[in-house]
Amino acid sequence: MNKLVEITPQYTVPKGVKVFRVASFADSRGELMPTFSDEGGVFGENFGGIKQVNIIKTKKHVLRGAHVSIDPQHKLVMVTKGTVTQVLLDLLPLNKGNDATQYIIRHDGDCPIIVLVPPYIANALYSVTKATIVYATDTHFNEDLELSVSLSSPQEWEYGDTLPLQSAKDEKSISVAEARSKMYEHHSN
Repeated sequence: MNKLVEITPQYTVPKGVKVFRVASFADSRGELMPTFSDEGGVFGENFGGIKQVNIIKTKKHVLRGAHVSIDPQHKLVMVTKGTVTQVLLDLLPLNKGNDATQYIIRHDGDCPIIVLVPPYIANALYSVTKATIVYATDTHFNEDLELSVSLSSPQEWEYGDTLPLQSAKDEKSISVAEARSKMYEHHSN
């Protein structure tokens, strides 16, 4: 029996994104969450299996991303502690210009969900509170293939009056049009 229940229809997300509720089991010893069981192929036929798993312990009011890999990369994102707003930017088709719809998913570590992010969807994580995030990919991280893309309307997801803490790379993020151009050029060669 699969311990992940797909609940994607409850969310407005880009094509190919899947959202799963995590079933946990508790007894006198504690709790077990079988988070990455691909039993029955729930993640889809193109999911290449997990190659890298990262545990991110983040401070409150931190923005990570929006990141996207030039080469195809699936990501699995789950918050195990705290509250996080995930913002997804649909970069397909690659020749569309500078318009990209932002999709927002709220994560609560007390009621975890897993979000499967397919290739060419930029992914950003904003920590509303201190949080612990499990972030897995089906390829190994390659800094030369990762782009940091500007979010168009961060005020829509309410980070307040002050800008969140970001990495130097994310502060120099590129526009959606530039990201699409780099991806299109990479795949045309």
